[in-house]
Amino acid sequence: MLVTSAQLFLSYNQHEWHPIDFMLCCAMLLGTGTWAMTERHRHRLEFQRRRARWICINCGYDLRATPDRCPECGHARAPAPGASNA
Repeated sequence: MLVTSAQLFLSYNQHEWHPIDFMLCCAMLLGTGTWAMTERHRHRLEFQRRRARWICINCGYDLRATPDRCPECGHARAPAPGASNA
């Protein structure tokens, strides 16, 4: 028997929403959104930290000796914010 997500949150016998069903659904959506935003912020901070410390953002290799390209993975270094290609 195939069970849909609506059947998981609807009460089976009465076919109506119970407050706990609604609260569980809201908590799952809120938790997923919070987790996604936290992960995005963590990745952005990690990218900024690696770029500021001259570390390859792809593999973590030290780029102080070779500032233009990573010798480990070949990834080009990300340009500094505000730098122009003029």
